[in-house]
Amino acid sequence: MLIRIITARQSKYSELEKKYGRSSEIIFSRSDSPEPNLSDSGDGICLESGAERRADIVIADPEFLRENSFSAASIRNRASAEHFRFIIGDPERMKSLERELAAAGVMHMDNDEEEADSCEDEAAALIKRRLTAGITGLADGSGAGFVTMILAEELASELFEAGGLVSVYAPGDRYFYRALQLDRRFPDGSFRDISKLIRKVEKRSAEETVSGAEDDEERIAVNEDEGICWAAACEDSVGTDPDMRASFVNRLDGVFVLRKYTCSEFREEYRSAAQNMDVLIAVLDPLPSKMKDAEEMLALVKACGVPVIYVVNRMTRGTESSRVLSFLETYDAVFLPCADYGTLCRCENIGVNPYRDENIRRQLMDPLCGIVDRIREAGGAQR
Repeated sequence: MLIRIITARQSKYSELEKKYGRSSEIIFSRSDSPEPNLSDSGDGICLESGAERRADIVIADPEFLRENSFSAASIRNRASAEHFRFIIGDPERMKSLERELAAAGVMHMDNDEEEADSCEDEAAALIKRRLTAGITGLADGSGAGFVTMILAEELASELFEAGGLVSVYAPGDRYFYRALQLDRRFPDGSFRDISKLIRKVEKRSAEETVSGAEDDEERIAVNEDEGICWAAACEDSVGTDPDMRASFVNRLDGVFVLRKYTCSEFREEYRSAAQNMDVLIAVLDPLPSKMKDAEEMLALVKACGVPVIYVVNRMTRGTESSRVLSFLETYDAVFLPCADYGTLCRCENIGVNPYRDENIRRQLMDPLCGIVDRIREAGGAQR
């Protein structure tokens, strides 16, 4: 079996080459190769050159795809037409990559066959049913928007192979619109302001109530970009009915929906939380002044009637975790290290999700995966 790995950094895949090199033939293709076999043409992606033997499996480095602006969807379409298996292969998620190879019939020499057969594919597990997670800061400026943004990117990467969408629903502020420069991603006014859409649906619902017609509540996908639908606002002012705003989350398409609340929104909507979400993520900044401001919101979070995952953001060496856990009245919380401020500024300057930065991803991947595991556990208990 011939495996072709498309990457500019062959050393990233040394572990995979060591494990599978004895049972399969592995060829590396680089962007600076004399005869590159990855080129973007008008007809999509060309993966073969000359009389080279066609690969059975093509593994594309996601970092290489981003750096060279290649469309993974184009490669997947070509894979379907030319009958080879296409894998987005991030060596930092080696377990997931190994499961993909095992599903394709590639086994390394020391692999335990029974263990491989029992491995559950993470993407397939996530896509089995829809989950809705609310996210709120326990005080203004706690970093709930940042946590939502990087969590959406992690979920989208896990769901990518299964074809699932993640929707971020944030009708109450325009943080995502600004931080990710969504006006550039959706040029010529193509970005749809979710608050305006809510008002339109609200008006239509009122008209249908008068006429006796029924609303079909068809799920919608808005502002989709690389597996994430940014159902966000351009303006901070919402101007919509709180009940309509709360229930609108059920109209959004996506295997995973992240409902990002501002503190004022959550104060208005926390009573309906149990009807519209499976789990709530409460984000705390451990600064003493922020914790003092968080007391009122913490009481509302505990009263909302859904499982709560506590995330402590911007943890540093000087922060006493025991004091934070005592304040939250829990023994279980996820601690996110304080990300480098300079890197965050650079990402915002170019409108890039900070989780795409290699250093930040490496720093935050383990705690983020811990959040994903807790969401799935809490969602399963709810249903």
